[in-house]
Amino acid sequence: MTTAQMVACARLPPPAPGARLVLDTPATPRVRLRVWRAEDCEPRSYRATAHADVELTWLTEGEIGYAVGTRRLDVVAGSAMLVPSDTEHATSFPSRMHGSALHIDRDTLVEIADALGCAHGPVLGLVRDAAPLTALGSVLVEESTRAERGDRGALLAADAIAEAMIAIALRGAPPPDDAKRAPRDPSIASAVRYIEAAYAEPLTVDGMARAAKMSRFHFSRRFRDETGRSPYRYLVDVRLARAAELLRRGRCGVTEASLSVGFSDPSRFARMFRARFGAAPSQWSEATRTRVVHALPARAST
Repeated sequence: MTTAQMVACARLPPPAPGARLVLDTPATPRVRLRVWRAEDCEPRSYRATAHADVELTWLTEGEIGYAVGTRRLDVVAGSAMLVPSDTEHATSFPSRMHGSALHIDRDTLVEIADALGCAHGPVLGLVRDAAPLTALGSVLVEESTRAERGDRGALLAADAIAEAMIAIALRGAPPPDDAKRAPRDPSIASAVRYIEAAYAEPLTVDGMARAAKMSRFHFSRRFRDETGRSPYRYLVDVRLARAAELLRRGRCGVTEASLSVGFSDPSRFARMFRARFGAAPSQWSEATRTRVVHALPARAST
């Protein structure tokens, strides 16, 4: 290498890797712990994705931005956030970050929520008073690392700590927002119950309007005002959520899932499923069977 080439290389910035996964291990049989670290890299963003497990994320250094639709939430050091299952979200961080996440089997979370008497499941948002979570999280990482080395006592400790963290997170979860409340209009509330009970049938907007005893135009406008979605979009979302649940539990294949929730065209189902959850139904099914959550890195943001 010539002197000129050496000078040119010296001026180049060092490589800027993204976040490194430094620990990926079961904290309990149905809860997975993942620890990420990024050291002085360029700003980084990841494509939107969704997963069947509930995510509890906390940071000890730096910050992470979560984009969910048009909403953005920032998790900074010392704070924690819950991401409900089946919620498509994109993440990004500016340069330096050290964070951890529990990926919690939905059935496990429901069991703990029932034991606590929670009136609702986890809602997207920051956990109130996250200090106990971040403190326990540090201990959980230590115990899980020891458990990976074969320490049985550490495995028992990790199980207990993870369950305590889930309970604390549920107690501090944000309350349901207006979008989660039942419609105030009795006719629209009845239509919502009808959709959620008969989603697998060949429903039409005209049929929904007749069931609500409204004209199609008035029904569609009132439904959107009450739920934030059109009747058809609401029906599709219910069908996709039910299909995702079937695939998550491994009860059927992709074609059977699509037909059982009301999609007559499996190809159309696959396109809509990918648009909703950021992954093909077959990939979703495989990922949930193996309990692996995949993050797809995109080009670094500027």
